[in-house]
Amino acid sequence: GAVATPVEVSELATALATTVLKSVIGRDRPAWQDAADVLGNGSMPSAHASRTTALAGVIIVLLTMLVRRGGLRRGGAVVAILVAAAVCADRVLLGRHYPTDVVAGLWSQGVGLEVRRVEVMVLPVE
Repeated sequence: GAVATPVEVSELATALATTVLKSVIGRDRPAWQDAADVLGNGSMPSAHASRTTALAGVIIVLLTMLVRRGGLRRGGAVVAILVAAAVCADRVLLGRHYPTDVVAGLWSQGVGLEVRRVEVMVLPVE
């Protein structure tokens, strides 16, 4: 339906964009990773930051479209933002990414959120 499409498109586009950017940028991960579970793929941008921010953005847009009560919309938006912020902090604190990797993931989704906002504005309402 019309609700699932923006979520699916958003997640797929984000995954593709971060994969391409990681291979183009080719930045190594921080040396302070847990030695028992070293990740070998690129570090910038953080796919966790990108995808979580993308999902939070879609949730906020859908809340704006579908929830009439302002308090529920704002509460849902705050929860989505806090979850995304926790995931971003987690990536740095676990040594998986440099802070700039996370910022690059957030920035890429700031641009993407504008695209999704316009996309949702033109979706047919059923």
